[in-house]
Amino acid sequence: MHRAGAAPVESMCCVHVYCQSAMSSKMSDTLQLLVAGAEHLRDQCSVATDSAAGSQESRMHTQQVIQSAYDIAKAAKQLVMLFE
Repeated sequence: MHRAGAAPVESMCCVHVYCQSAMSSKMSDTLQLLVAGAEHLRDQCSVATDSAAGSQESRMHTQQVIQSAYDIAKAAKQLVMLFE
């Protein structure tokens, strides 16, 4: 079964494999952070919270999603800086 959120992660893995010989270790590390963040965000977003909106569990889950998105943005910024 194909999940809609899986394509970007798979694409990043293809980029990683394709460019591996030409990548610096810093670039490789940054791509790994980006992929890990995307996988974590996908996993967090696929978890359905059955608790009532506004509950402690719901707020904690929302904070985890926000943190995952922040980690992806941070890794993307690092990657862009490597190409400047």
